[in-house]
Amino acid sequence: MKTKTKYFKASIISVLLFLFHITLSINAQTFDGNISIPSGNGNGSFYGDISTAGNFVFFYSADSITAYSAANGNYITSFAFPEGNNYGKYNPIFYNERYWLCDINVYGSSGVYIYNPQTEELLSINEDGQQQNDIDVPVGDCIYNPYQNHFLISENASFDDRAASVRVINNDASNTFITNIELIDSAENNAYYAKRMFIAPNGKLYVAANMRHNISNTPKIFVFEAKESGPALYSLIKVIDVGNMIPLGYNGIFEFYSAYFCFNPSDQSVYMTIHPTENIIDPYNSVPNTIFDSINSYTENNGFLVRISENSSSKTALNYPGKILCPSAMGANTNSRFSNKMYIIGNNFYEVEPGSSSELSVNSGSGECFNDITYSPKDDRIYCLRDDSLSKATHRGINVYCIDTLNDFYSFNNIHTIEGQATSLFNNPYDSKLYIHQKTDENKLGDTPVRLVSLDYNPENQVLHVDSISFEMASIYPEVDHNGDFRFYLYNTTSSVIDPYSNTMYIPNGGHSCVSKVSFTPYEPLFLEEGGWTWLSFPRMIRNFNDAVLIPDVLNDNIEPDNYQDSSKLQNLELGTPNIIESLYSIDYGWNTAGQLDSVRSTYGYKLYLKYNSPPDNNILFLESNLYDHFNPNCNNCTLDLVGADKYWVGYYYPISQNIIDAIPDEIEPSISVIKGQYFTCYGAPQSDGSVQWNCAINKRGTIINYGDMVEIIPVTGDSITNFYWTINNNSPTDQEKAETEYYDYTETSDYTPIFIELDTTDNPLEIGAFVNDSCIGASTVLPEDSVVLVPAYSDSLNGEIYFEEYYGTQKSNQPPITEYYVTNTETRIREKRLIHTREQQDYYIVSFRNTKTPEKEEAAEDVWIKCRPNPLRSNGTISCYVPDDGFAEIMLYNIMGTRQLVIHSGLLNTGMHDFTFSTKDISGMTLSNGTYILLLKSAEFQIQTKIVIIQ
Repeated sequence: MKTKTKYFKASIISVLLFLFHITLSINAQTFDGNISIPSGNGNGSFYGDISTAGNFVFFYSADSITAYSAANGNYITSFAFPEGNNYGKYNPIFYNERYWLCDINVYGSSGVYIYNPQTEELLSINEDGQQQNDIDVPVGDCIYNPYQNHFLISENASFDDRAASVRVINNDASNTFITNIELIDSAENNAYYAKRMFIAPNGKLYVAANMRHNISNTPKIFVFEAKESGPALYSLIKVIDVGNMIPLGYNGIFEFYSAYFCFNPSDQSVYMTIHPTENIIDPYNSVPNTIFDSINSYTENNGFLVRISENSSSKTALNYPGKILCPSAMGANTNSRFSNKMYIIGNNFYEVEPGSSSELSVNSGSGECFNDITYSPKDDRIYCLRDDSLSKATHRGINVYCIDTLNDFYSFNNIHTIEGQATSLFNNPYDSKLYIHQKTDENKLGDTPVRLVSLDYNPENQVLHVDSISFEMASIYPEVDHNGDFRFYLYNTTSSVIDPYSNTMYIPNGGHSCVSKVSFTPYEPLFLEEGGWTWLSFPRMIRNFNDAVLIPDVLNDNIEPDNYQDSSKLQNLELGTPNIIESLYSIDYGWNTAGQLDSVRSTYGYKLYLKYNSPPDNNILFLESNLYDHFNPNCNNCTLDLVGADKYWVGYYYPISQNIIDAIPDEIEPSISVIKGQYFTCYGAPQSDGSVQWNCAINKRGTIINYGDMVEIIPVTGDSITNFYWTINNNSPTDQEKAETEYYDYTETSDYTPIFIELDTTDNPLEIGAFVNDSCIGASTVLPEDSVVLVPAYSDSLNGEIYFEEYYGTQKSNQPPITEYYVTNTETRIREKRLIHTREQQDYYIVSFRNTKTPEKEEAAEDVWIKCRPNPLRSNGTISCYVPDDGFAEIMLYNIMGTRQLVIHSGLLNTGMHDFTFSTKDISGMTLSNGTYILLLKSAEFQIQTKIVIIQ
C-alpha cells in the first residue's frame, strides 16, 4: 500500500496573463496597507520572502517574524530574532499546516528558525535540545522533500576538516535529526559552499556545491535518491563536475556562482544553468547579482547549461545564463509553440530543444538579455522583464516584452516601459494578470513611493490595460545605484505570495521591514477541451461554502469566446440516482434554469458541451469570486456520501495537480472499483493485505488530476462510501501524453466505455481502432513500449458487436480486422473467447490479443514466455513465466541502456509456470526511476525478453 503524508500545500499554479495600445481601466486591486514588521530599522532590513499557511501569513525579516491573519489583516504577534543577525535573506519553507521554517542566508552569520502559530512559539533549531541540528555556518538553501517529509538545509561555507553537507531534519514536532548528506564525490574529494537544491518529479535530489570560485575546486552537481528509505537513505547516484567558468584575470571580480534548475517532462531530464556572480558588498555575497555584462570587456561564454538525464549528462557553454523556464512543466499544451522546449535568459535569449543534435538553438543574433521570464499558458506566450541600466546614465527603465513566434522566428515586442527599477515580474494565476513591483522612480532618489503595476494584455489585438497602486513608502538605498562601481549594483529580486483562498497578494518590499497587502478580484481561467465535451468542476464561485449556485451566475459572460450556439449543454449525474440531468443553452434565453439542472456545487462533477459554428482553437471558462475552502470549519457539504447509486461524478477542487491514485484516501480505496477520467481509467484489484493494486491506462493524457477536473467513481458492488473527500499527497506528479490518432477518426460523446487491450508486444501497431458496424467508435495511438492500451468506446448510439483494427503505417486493407479476441471475466478473472456487445454495458473490459484461451493464472504453453502484471506498474507486481523443461534459468531486469538493475531469480526452475513477487527496487535497494525496462528470461536452451514500464 502506498504511503501518504497528510500535507496541504496551496501551490501557485502556472500563471496566465493578459498583458500595443495602452488604456486606463478601473482598478481591480485594492491596497490594504503596508504591514510593518516590528523591530525593523525601516531602511533596508527586509530582504526576504513571505509565505502563507491556513489562515496565517508570515513575514521574515532580518530581525523578526510577524504573523497576520490572512482573512482580515489584523495584527497577531511578532517575534524578535537574536541580536547580531541584522541583515539577511530569509527563505521561508512550507513545513506543514502548523510549522514554518526560514533560514538566514547571509555571508558570515546564519540561523534556522521554526515558528508554530498554534502555540505562538519561535524556536531556533540550535536551541531545540538536539545538538546535531545546530547550524553555525551560512545557509545556502532550505527545501522540503515531499517524498520523505524531510527538511533539507545546505551549508554555504568552507571547512578544514570535512566536506559541506545537507542537514536532514524530520517534519515532526521535535525536529528529529535524520542524517547529514555528505558532499563527497566518488574520488573522495570534499565539496564546499553548497547552495541551491532541487527536488525533481523523478524522485531525485540535486545539490549545487563548490559555489564559491576556486580554480582547484570547481562547481559540482551532486545527485541523490530522494524517495528511498531505510539504510540507503539519500544514496549518491552521481557527481557532475561543471568546470571552471572564470578566465584568468577575473578571479577578483567574480567570487560566487549562481544556479537555477527546472524539470522538463518531455524527456524526463533535469536542466541547470550556472554562471559566476560578481563580487558585491556584504551582506549580499550570497545573493545573485542579476545585472548583466557590467564588465564590458568580458564578453565570452561564462556559464553552462547542464542536462542531467537518467543515464548521462552533458553541458553547453552559454553567455551568462540565468533563470531557466520549462513551459511544459507550467501548463503548456502539447500543441503549444513552446511545448517540450526550454528558455533561458542571460546575455542572450536561448531556446533549448531536448533531443536535437545540437541540443541548443540560440535565437539568431538577437542579443536579447532579460532579468526575469515567465510563461502564460492562457496566451501561449513568454513574457520577460528587462532592467535597462546600460543606456541610462542617471536612471533605469523597466521594459516588459512579449515573446512570440511566427514561422519559427522569434519576435520581441516591448509592450510596456516604465521609468525606474523593478524588484520582480510575477504572474497572478487567479486574476489572469501580470504584475511589476516597481521599487524606484526614474531618479532613484526615493521621492516617489513604491508601487505595484498590473498589466492586462491581449496579444491578439495588442491592447494593454494598465493599473497601478502606490504602497505609500520610499524605496531602498537609492544612493548605491548611482555608484559607478559594479559591486554596488543590487538588483534584488523578491517573491510574492498569493493566497487563493483570501484573494490576497502579499508583496515583500525588498530592503524594507514591511510587506504590502493587496486584494485582487479573481478572474481565473479554466481551459476547456477543443470543440467537444469537457469533464469539469467549479472550485471557485460566488457562494457560501458549498451552497448551490445558479448556472447563469457561473457561465453567463464568463466563457471566451462567447459565440457558442443553441444545443450547448451542461450535464450532471444526480447524486444517489442513475439519472443524468442537464441544462440547455439558448441564444435567446441563455442557460435554462427551469429544467432538471439549475445550479452547481464545487464538490460535484459536470460535463460541459459548447457548440460552435466554427470551433475555436482555445476556449476558456473564467471562474470568479471565492475558492472552495474545505478547511473552513463552517463548511457545508464538505464531504460526499456516495450511497444509493452505482456511479458518481465527483469534482476536484484543490489548486494543485496529483496522480489520481494519490488523491484517494487510503481508507477509501478498497471501496472503489473504477476511477474514470476523461482520458484515463483505473480499475482496482484487491490484495490479500487489504490494499488495492491499481491498473491504469491512458488515451490522450495521463493519470494526473488537475484543478477543475472531474472523475467518475464506481464503488465496489455492495459498498457504500460515506464522507468521501480528496487527500493531498506529497509526491510530485509526472504524467504521460499521447498524440491524437491520425488514421482512425471518431466522435467523442459525453461518455465512453473503457476497453483495456493487452497487446502482443512483439510488434506494436501505430494505432488501434474499435468498430461497430463499420463505424469507428474510438481509437488510441500505441507507443513502442506499450503493453496495455486504453481504447475509449463511444458507443451509446450503436448496437452490435465490437471488433478492432490495427494500423501499422500501411494501407488499411493489408491488416484484417480482429474479430477473435479474449475478454477477461471481471468476477472470475478467467479469459473467455468471445466478442463484446454494446448492450452489455459493463463498467470496463479487459481484452487480450494474445493467442491463449486459458486463465491467466493457469496459462499453459509449449514455448517459453515471461510477463509482468500489472504493466505499467507503480510499485509492486508479479513476474510470471513458463519454462518448457527443467533446468537452470535466470530472470533479470535491465534498463533501456542495457545496464542490469535487478536479479529476480537465478537457479533451478521446473517445467511449468512460475510466479515471482517484484518490487521496484534495484540491486542496491534504491527505487527504480520511471521509464521502460527489459525483463529477460534465459537459460542454456532459450532466451526471451519483454518490456515493462514503471510509473510511480
